[in-house]
Amino acid sequence: MMSATSTQVISGPSRRLKANLLRLVVIVAFFGIWGWAQGPGEASTLIVPKIGDVFNEFFSFLRAGEVYDALRVTLIELVIALAIGALSAFAVAFWSARTDLRAKVVEPLLVWGYLVPHVLFYPIIILWLGVGMSSKIAYAASSAFFPIAFNCLRAFRSVDPKYVALGRAYGASPRQMDWQIKFRASIPLAAAGLRIGCALTMVTVLVAEMLSATNGLGYLLKYYSQSFNTARSYAIILVILLVVGLFYMLISKLLPRDMERRA
Repeated sequence: MMSATSTQVISGPSRRLKANLLRLVVIVAFFGIWGWAQGPGEASTLIVPKIGDVFNEFFSFLRAGEVYDALRVTLIELVIALAIGALSAFAVAFWSARTDLRAKVVEPLLVWGYLVPHVLFYPIIILWLGVGMSSKIAYAASSAFFPIAFNCLRAFRSVDPKYVALGRAYGASPRQMDWQIKFRASIPLAAAGLRIGCALTMVTVLVAEMLSATNGLGYLLKYYSQSFNTARSYAIILVILLVVGLFYMLISKLLPRDMERRA
């Protein structure tokens, strides 16, 4: 009789194979619909450009320097905004979780900030900081701050009491309780908040560049869209999707999904 362990070993690759096949089917269906729109669908090239034109523009972007200058600006804004948002969120959540009173005061504020659409405040941020890189960083950092801080606060407050009791039984100091027990036990939930913050940072940086910027991937997308150069607009979207995919892979490597088992 086949054991449960061997069944899991077989079913794991099988599920991954099915998932990969379904992804392939979705991609083929997407390009099939795109090709149909350009053929029997008789869609205007101003709305749906030819697939060959889009990929020609995409590879021309990869050979030119324009897209790399824009990519450099976007990545600088993304990394700085994420660092500011994550570090400040962690500090606020850690400080708030030290007492129940602080947590009860701060947590509703974080929920409110999490739910409010931050694009409402972007005109004010531009008024304060101008249309340069600093306004994009401030806007993206504020968007990342609330989900990261909220999830970190929940993580610090939901540590299993058994860990805390065990630390006290062994005479752990307050600093050891915070860093060796509470922090390590809260890693899985805090990492989930960081994933959300990373995604929001990417989105808000691109949106900010589309709204008011003179460089960046979002600016290029807006520029070519307003110039009715649809093929180049789609090519920029492909570049952005490539960057998002690489960024997600990097975050997945830094924050693997099995952190809960490691903590």
